[in-house]
Amino acid sequence: MGLGKRVPDWYGRLDLTDALPISKPTQASDLWMILYEDWFDQQKIAGDRTLIREVMAFRNHVEQSFPDAVVFDFLPILFVRGSRNKIESLSRVPRYRYAFPQTVEVDDYLPVLRGINALRSETGHQLFEWQAFVQKGGILPDDSFVGGMMPEGRYPSPLDSRLILSDPMIPRSTPPAWMPVLNLSIGPMLPENPLNPVLIALSAAANTHLVVVAAGNAGMLEGLSTLNGWAPLGSAMVVGATEDDQGLQLAKYSSTGLPADDRNHPDVVAWGDSPLGTGRGTSFAAPRVAKLGCLAAAAVFQVLRVQEECLGRSVGVPLVGWGMIDTGGEIAVLPAHDGSTVLPFGGIDEQVLGDTFQTARRTGKVFNFFLNGALLRSMIIKSAKRMPGYGVQQVGAGFVNEKLFLDWLARQTVEDFLAPFGPIDLIPSALRQRPVFHRDGLAGFADAAKRAQPIWFFDYERQRFGVNRSPDKGEQRLPLSGRGVSHGIQVALS
Repeated sequence: MGLGKRVPDWYGRLDLTDALPISKPTQASDLWMILYEDWFDQQKIAGDRTLIREVMAFRNHVEQSFPDAVVFDFLPILFVRGSRNKIESLSRVPRYRYAFPQTVEVDDYLPVLRGINALRSETGHQLFEWQAFVQKGGILPDDSFVGGMMPEGRYPSPLDSRLILSDPMIPRSTPPAWMPVLNLSIGPMLPENPLNPVLIALSAAANTHLVVVAAGNAGMLEGLSTLNGWAPLGSAMVVGATEDDQGLQLAKYSSTGLPADDRNHPDVVAWGDSPLGTGRGTSFAAPRVAKLGCLAAAAVFQVLRVQEECLGRSVGVPLVGWGMIDTGGEIAVLPAHDGSTVLPFGGIDEQVLGDTFQTARRTGKVFNFFLNGALLRSMIIKSAKRMPGYGVQQVGAGFVNEKLFLDWLARQTVEDFLAPFGPIDLIPSALRQRPVFHRDGLAGFADAAKRAQPIWFFDYERQRFGVNRSPDKGEQRLPLSGRGVSHGIQVALS
């Protein structure tokens, strides 16, 4: 198709009128993307060791059969070159799912795919180290550490130290640190096949993370969805933008779906102006929603802490953080632990929760707390405020910000909040109707979560990984990149 003035800007504010897309179609029909089962599934991995063994055996088989295969440790996709007959032979190996011929060279996707893989891997290793430490009877001090102490090894891990950038003058939060949120504010040059690799990688990551994707800045075009082509329908949290911080007016540039399509639309909208005063767009709204994902995860962990204490265990509180797949040039000063004690975070009714967990314990039951993308996404959507005059295809569930989310938390009863996690029917009705959180304490809870929040980023242009680093001189500008416009915004300032 030609690139005229009506071509949607699928991922940023680039002028595509006289430009050619970076992604050039290829006739290399021997290039295939292979999908297999995802071993990185927290709910399966606890009891299904067969899954892990067979997945690893499948990958080893592919690497032996295709020496040039491109494999990712924490994504259930790989790329190979070969004949159709040779590819079809893989279907006989356990844990194989599908094979798709590719029309775009794999190198065009690799920078972003490596970022998704790197950030997902950090979560995985933190998860396994934490579980192993607790299972061995480890006890963490909770009087002076944010989150406890590192069970073993260096932090961050397990990435190559040559890829790690960090400012030694910024203290890091004490691990174990969980990164349940992944932010992506870029997209493809042009609409791509729904089976493109980045879309599949993000869909896989959404099983374990809240994946936040900027909706795009193409505005509304009659008869056409202008949403970011890398927004997995129904799995990612797709974020549009408003003109104001009160959620009264949709930004004209915010991409929209179609009225007749119930799934293809933003999930929520947030304020789209940069807190640094350097720009505007849905890429600025998305990190604000990433911050809400961290607050949602922190709330779950605070409730979990009370149950652990009722069971006679003291294991500290895992931190919650988020990862950004972006160019490092736009990362502003990131939050860090300032030395003060922030545990417990506060804002919860210890007595109500204690009574709840003791009641369950007397029946021999406990609540099984977990985090995944669907849970965090649902919590944020439920906190949204409707925007009169706008349809679902424009604003989804409506406007979100920190105040609205904390107001929603304050309305959650024991039944509301604990129902996804276990035996709520064993709790007396009167207790089930009690609120879990104190609204007047939630502001302090949010502040403590932000001060203790570890943030990772993956610079996809230079293929480097960083943690809580301050910017170099002049890095608060927003340069264009080869793949899109990147907006790495300091959410704690918003």
